[in-house]
Amino acid sequence: MPEDPADKELKQLVDFMFGSELADDEQLQEVLQMAMRMPAEEREKIFQLLNTHPVSQEWGKRLAEMAKREGKNEGKLEGKLEGMLEETRAAILDYLSSRFSEYPADVVISLDTISDLEKLKRLRREIFKSNSLPETLALIARATNGARDN
Repeated sequence: MPEDPADKELKQLVDFMFGSELADDEQLQEVLQMAMRMPAEEREKIFQLLNTHPVSQEWGKRLAEMAKREGKNEGKLEGKLEGMLEETRAAILDYLSSRFSEYPADVVISLDTISDLEKLKRLRREIFKSNSLPETLALIARATNGARDN
């Protein structure tokens, strides 16, 4: 199949951009984001072109390193969030134990269904104001959309 003239022009444009050092990391990321919105065939052409160019290969390494760092930071944030969720759940359970002596075992499962920290903190505040175990269990059921009832 003969080469599409547009492909040749695209290759020349990429060679010029890289050869003249007109593109920086941010602009390359913009190109990649634009490529993601293109039809698959066009996107693949751009990726092949970028993957075979020596300068873009170096950028690819740098982008991979950046993504790796971002992934690590994201993982740390997720770990912190999970820790804060666990601490808030533990505070609720400690309160229930000290206030009402005991609580149904499925409360733990219900609390585990809440992954929104602010929602869990709101529930904790409401529970601290509750007057009875049935009232507290109703608050938990409402916050978890009845997860205790399953």
